[in-house]
Amino acid sequence: MFRNDHLTDDELATLAKTHGRRHGPLIVLRGKPLRNLQHIIESKRHRYPHRNLFVAGLPKSGTTWLERMLVDVPGYRKWIPGYIPQTGHDLLPGTLTDPPVGYTVTRVHTQPKDRNVAILHETGRPYVILYRDPRDVIVSSFFYARNDPDVVMHERAKGMELPTWIDFFIDARLGEYLDWCIGWLDKKHPTRGAVFHYESLLTDTRAQFARIASHFELGLSDETVKRIADAHSFKAATGRSPGQEDMTSFNRKGVAGDWKNHFTKEQIAHFNSVAGARLATIGYESA
Repeated sequence: MFRNDHLTDDELATLAKTHGRRHGPLIVLRGKPLRNLQHIIESKRHRYPHRNLFVAGLPKSGTTWLERMLVDVPGYRKWIPGYIPQTGHDLLPGTLTDPPVGYTVTRVHTQPKDRNVAILHETGRPYVILYRDPRDVIVSSFFYARNDPDVVMHERAKGMELPTWIDFFIDARLGEYLDWCIGWLDKKHPTRGAVFHYESLLTDTRAQFARIASHFELGLSDETVKRIADAHSFKAATGRSPGQEDMTSFNRKGVAGDWKNHFTKEQIAHFNSVAGARLATIGYESA
């Protein structure tokens, strides 16, 4: 839908008759070919300074949650370049500099390679990097991979129990996970790049989302921030209170620190020996 404040009555009547239904000051456009028209109208209606909001984070780090909140900002929509699955989320020149018409949100797992960072910085726009405690990522990724047959690690996870997965992840995946986080920390732009943590977003969603919105210079009112944060709470999204677990759901438990319920003392020691000082570098304490 779009508001028709900037269209004449004749233009409204023609548009509604040809493409949609009139609802007072609103028009509902119908049909896939009209989506681009919708986005053009939204781009005229809103005056945000940045056409694209870029969010990077690794799987099960809260980026889908943040993406959904940003897409709920009036006028914004989800957009991921079509080549992303084929390039392993590496960026290609030009696509971010000139994104589709309207306002878009791009959520990716892009590696902090020099080429990717350079392409991102060429846009001159602010962006967000989201971290999550890798110990919680290990636990969450097990249920995610086991439940979703489209996930690359599905077959491996399906044949494992969680304790075995924890050992596997620490040995095979933890180093690259930490390298990803530290790589972005080292290469992010000093003012346009901002690191946020899933745990802080979970603890005080309104305040942290307000900070993210401010970083993106969205100019949202307190009322809009509250509406978006409340609409995307764990309770609103699942009907469950945080801590009430559904092991088959993408939104499994909605809490931080669940890894403490699953790691053995030996696995904690193993994790610490692999992570070393890198854990503190990205903002987390050793157990």
